[in-house]
Amino acid sequence: MKRIVYFDNIKGILILFIILAHVLSLCSKYYNYNDDFFKFASLFMLQCFFFISAYFSSKNKEKNVKE
Repeated sequence: MKRIVYFDNIKGILILFIILAHVLSLCSKYYNYNDDFFKFASLFMLQCFFFISAYFSSKNKEKNVKE
């Protein structure tokens, strides 16, 4: 299956957003600010990443193992 660069870029951006959300949630405890945006965004960032990854995963794993 040929790779689609568009979806690879989306996965990379989602990974960066997930890292940013974790860093800002740690900083919010230290600096005492509210991070409501990243709490809201974290509801769908990880699910989107898993959906895109699963959609393009190989359906036939036995063929890959035998080769």
